Amino acid sequence: MLVLTVTKSPFGTEPEPGTIYRVDGTEPQVLGRSSKSAVRVKNRQVSRQHLSFLPKDDGWYIKDLGSKNGTTFNGGPLNQELKLKAGDRFRIGQFLFWVTEVSPPTVKPIAVAAEWTESDEPESGSLTDAEETSMIDEFEDL
Repeated sequence: MLVLTVTKSPFGTEPEPGTIYRVDGTEPQVLGRSSKSAVRVKNRQVSRQHLSFLPKDDGWYIKDLGSKNGTTFNGGPLNQELKLKAGDRFRIGQFLFWVTEVSPPTVKPIAVAAEWTESDEPESGSLTDAEETSMIDEFEDL
């Protein structure tokens, strides 16, 4: 998970200072002016798709998406994909964001179905009627 805190913004503009964003998942998450952005900033200084947070096995990365006004990262221009760490700061126009927490992206477990083959088929008559009844009774007691 990636936790961002807005530390500076133009007066009367959203997001306000103190606003906290939690970003997680296995897909890139966009910060931008678009209503579809994971982190939405409603200001003309921010491009519709300004930058992206990229989840990778070893953490989170930030990348400017060719925005018109650019992104400043830790005091310099963000010209390449960079790995994020707690304490990093980035600026878009008059908005200043502070990275307050970085932990590996959360991957939801995916159930994988095993392929069924004929060899998995139980042999006909492999259980006696008494054994089958006993198993059913044990299951119903659970």
